[in-house]
Amino acid sequence: MKTKYIIVALLAIMTGCATYYPQIVDVPLIKEKGDLRINAGASWAPSVHATVSYGMTDVVAVQMYGSLDFGGRGHVQGALGLFKGFENNAVIELYGGYGYGNSLNWDEELPQMTSRDYHLPFIQFNIGKSDRSSVHVDYGLGLKVGYLNTYLLSRDDYRPSYSYNDLIAEPCIFFRFGKKVKYSVMFKYLWTRDNITNSKYYSFNNINVGMGVNISL
Repeated sequence: MKTKYIIVALLAIMTGCATYYPQIVDVPLIKEKGDLRINAGASWAPSVHATVSYGMTDVVAVQMYGSLDFGGRGHVQGALGLFKGFENNAVIELYGGYGYGNSLNWDEELPQMTSRDYHLPFIQFNIGKSDRSSVHVDYGLGLKVGYLNTYLLSRDDYRPSYSYNDLIAEPCIFFRFGKKVKYSVMFKYLWTRDNITNSKYYSFNNINVGMGVNISL
């Protein structure tokens, strides 16, 4: 039991100051109108997250996602997309959306409470196959590309103090096992153009791993 608490504490310390890290957004593989997929779980960040995806028409899907981590950081995003299912259970999806995140931190140099906010318009392409073999395996790849606009805001005068703006890319691979209720795992990586992982005011965690439960209705 002590070992579990130590592991959780170490993970919280490792990610506690990160401005941004890859989010474990479900790759739903919507195949037809009326498909509803709900995913909920936890990630290495450590955080808890949930995704709801729904096929609005035969080609259009909508997706909502939210997460909250042990450091008090929150992330929400919404996306609208197109999908196409094939007879061999393959699916391709293309989403466009917008994400927002926020965290409060105590800055020892100022010293005062600061807010690290970010905005992320993005597009995401997914490809995968569903219900393969007798254990109903889903698997596939995703690629999210966006423009990350993040800034440190002084809580005393509410003026942006420092900012980081650049293109990012987040490739991922995922697996799901089960029939109506599936157990899922996702591996995700963050790429930044100038490869910044840590600076005086910003730090990015490049890797995140998530596990959860996925329900199809």
